[in-house]
Amino acid sequence: MVIKRHYENVGIKNPGAIVMPEDFIPLNSLALHLKWHCTKLEIPKSTDRLWRFENRLMSGVCTNSIIMAELQEIHNLISYEMDDNYLAFIPKNKTVYFEKDGDSALFGPDVYEAFESARKEIKSAGNCLAADEYSAAVFHLLRIVEIGLRDLARELHIKKVKQSTPLDYAQWKEVVNEIAIILEKKLPAAKGPKKTAALQFKHDTLADFKSFDVIRNEIMHCRWSCNEQEALGLFVRVREFMQRLAKNVFLTPAKKRSNTKKFLNEMAKRQKKENQK
Repeated sequence: MVIKRHYENVGIKNPGAIVMPEDFIPLNSLALHLKWHCTKLEIPKSTDRLWRFENRLMSGVCTNSIIMAELQEIHNLISYEMDDNYLAFIPKNKTVYFEKDGDSALFGPDVYEAFESARKEIKSAGNCLAADEYSAAVFHLLRIVEIGLRDLARELHIKKVKQSTPLDYAQWKEVVNEIAIILEKKLPAAKGPKKTAALQFKHDTLADFKSFDVIRNEIMHCRWSCNEQEALGLFVRVREFMQRLAKNVFLTPAKKRSNTKKFLNEMAKRQKKENQK
């Protein structure tokens, strides 16, 4: 709008003057910026009009009056098309949950690294919290737990449940029971801090699975519609649960060393192939 007002003033004073080369830089930047937003807002006529405006700029010969008319037409067209669109408002105190990914991932860098398949669900849970869609947020949070459940089972080399049902098709409680059996077998024999830590992890993990299963049944069968505090409370519990899994199972120091060694070996093999070429 600033550039538009500028060309309105210049166009009135000197409409036939040729636009100087240095003025094309902000105009091109404006066109690219508007085109990106129009594409995101799905207003195709405005997007197409901006393409034509860019082509006119690329011709290199424009007068102030032409630019003024072009910008006025683009402004009017965007306003017209936007009449059919609705925009949502995210309050400032909810922006901490909105569109968080990568370095700002809601569950922290360890969970982001350890559970790639959960990244989309975590982001969606945050967006639902930001939009006051609390039952939807709980739905995504429980899908995150489900990913943690089955990834933990795979990490413990559980491929089938009851010797016949593939892991991905097994019932929640059946998978939890299999995990409990494996965790019991993996407990250190000797008493000490390692056994205490293993027992604590087993107890906390299985208790969380059972608690989440109760919530899961209530929300999936429409017996519970949660409020903001309940959804935020579950968000904290699921985040802590996934962080505990990431720390104790998927990103242990031994695994990090193993992953680093594997990465370095792959890089050495690539470099060797490059040298052979």
